[in-house]
Amino acid sequence: MACELTTGVSLGCRDNAGGVKEFYIANIPATGLGITQDGTGIVTAIAAGATYFKYVPRKKTGMWQDEITVNDQNGTVFYAQTATIPLTKMEQAKRNEVMLLAKANLSIIVKDQNDKYWLLGQDNGITLATSQASSGTDYGDRNGYVLNFEGAEPEASPEVQYAAFSALVSATQI
Repeated sequence: MACELTTGVSLGCRDNAGGVKEFYIANIPATGLGITQDGTGIVTAIAAGATYFKYVPRKKTGMWQDEITVNDQNGTVFYAQTATIPLTKMEQAKRNEVMLLAKANLSIIVKDQNDKYWLLGQDNGITLATSQASSGTDYGDRNGYVLNFEGAEPEASPEVQYAAFSALVSATQI
């Protein structure tokens, strides 16, 4: 049976940190991402064709999550993937990029605070669901954008080796 448990999970050490360091966003090519995974499910290669652009949020602001949904009556399982990317400083170039993100079918690779990379939108893509541009009201408020991405996948986000996509990362940034 394919759903037999294979291991337990120990308590582990306190050597883990929450949060996100970087987001890498790419249009999904018409031919797909061309993912190669090893026997454990880690992504070891992404075919050429996608160009990933790096988005760097201020520390302690960006996040992502995989939320499992099980419907016992229908016998279905899927993973709702979300990512929130706050960007400071409203400016025309960022406005224009947000407008492009809203129209695109995307994949996102997230670098977490533990220097692990995770792929969102592997099979079905992920889309910019909402975005807010805000001036804030006080001098200490964020003047900028908050981008909220959503997707749904048949499996949880796999870990990605940096070497799998490093050649696809563009140096272009606003």
